[in-house]
Amino acid sequence: MTRPHCPSDGLPAKAAGSPITTCVDIADIITRADWQVRVRIDDATVRSYAGIMRSGGGMPPVSIARIDGALYLVDGWHRLEATKLNGETFVEATVCGMSEEAARWAAARANLTHGLPLKPREIRSVFRAYVGSGHHRDGVRFKSYRDIAADLAHHVQHTTVRNWMRQDFPAVFAAMGGGEPAEETGDARDIPTVSPLARAKASLDQAVAEARRLSAEDRRALLEHLREAEKRLAEAAPWEPLDDAGPDF
Repeated sequence: MTRPHCPSDGLPAKAAGSPITTCVDIADIITRADWQVRVRIDDATVRSYAGIMRSGGGMPPVSIARIDGALYLVDGWHRLEATKLNGETFVEATVCGMSEEAARWAAARANLTHGLPLKPREIRSVFRAYVGSGHHRDGVRFKSYRDIAADLAHHVQHTTVRNWMRQDFPAVFAAMGGGEPAEETGDARDIPTVSPLARAKASLDQAVAEARRLSAEDRRALLEHLREAEKRLAEAAPWEPLDDAGPDF
């Protein structure tokens, strides 16, 4: 597939391991619902962004984490949906190699400083990602609840942070003595994880379930798409930039 022109075309290559801005096939981007702290995508915002893009207005690249060769959306949910709405198959993106824990927190943190205002339950999702990725610790010590509130851009009071910690991470709360910082005495409560294979299988199961409402013609089209996907699956390899000049990860 020929890559369309992107504003990033022609930019000099960066040092190995540093973020690069390039065009990415939207089909290669994984969106983790559990990383999207917002309750839902705002349709009006998507339509507005799509209109800006159609009129030639500039939009920042979406942010993507490259984890073990796969691409995960970190920031830019509305921009990605707007790009899809306009019928585009590629999107401009800044790609950076990350661990899964770092990417999860980056996705949550992005919502603290820009975009639509967060609802209280959405801020709590950011808090859970913050603790789940270990940012509540400073070396061998726990941060204070006031410091954690500051890290959350003071969207909530430190007393609220304390209550959330007690309810969501009781082991951490106990290790902190129910109040101010204490020496760490153990790991935080394990956060349930789902393997990439399990998520991939679940996506296929969703496609089968969706097929129940399709017409015979649409099911044939879906089967054809599945056959094409099977070929791509057999040849799947870690993602690399399309430009040979791109840095190594």
